[in-house]
Amino acid sequence: GPLRTFHDVHDVMDKQVCSVVVSGNYLFSASHNTVKMWAIDDSTKVQSFNTGAVSLLALSGESLFTCSRNKVTQWSIETGNMLNTFTTPGDVQGIAADAGFLFTAHGSSTIEVRDEAGEHVTSLEHKCDILSIAVLQDHAVAGCADGTVTLWSVATGDKRDLTVDGALQTGVTIIHDSVSQLDVSVALDAEKQVVSVALSL
Repeated sequence: GPLRTFHDVHDVMDKQVCSVVVSGNYLFSASHNTVKMWAIDDSTKVQSFNTGAVSLLALSGESLFTCSRNKVTQWSIETGNMLNTFTTPGDVQGIAADAGFLFTAHGSSTIEVRDEAGEHVTSLEHKCDILSIAVLQDHAVAGCADGTVTLWSVATGDKRDLTVDGALQTGVTIIHDSVSQLDVSVALDAEKQVVSVALSL
């Protein structure tokens, strides 16, 4: 489709985009103190959320989730009002949401799984610091500081490490998991840390 430009994403003194997520026909952009919702087809601003400091975003159903250090806040996409807030044991390094559940990794080897009311459901444990997470259907994937990629079944808690020809290389790699039939996109930095992951069918 045509290239779109979203004007006035920030105020003059607040130009840095910290996070962007897309859902259907809408794009959400986070600056330092505000999240804005844009219609992709005509680049018009639909909604603003006065969030304060924001570093990460996630979407689930009719809710927007924002992170600032160890604080997670839930917002109504329709009204822009705050619905809920809770804290995590450490600063959030990754956040994802799907099927009514919220997943947060907070600078440790644990992913916390919560329902949309913020109540703890379960935890997914790993052997190393988790830097990025993604979820799809019943699966969660984590990218870690030691270069490993781990995939969990959320329902059972079963996990396994994923590899590509025995070793991941710096850059972006796509791994096909024959068990779940999911494709895992993995991005590594120069130190071979997995800094970004994504799941697709």
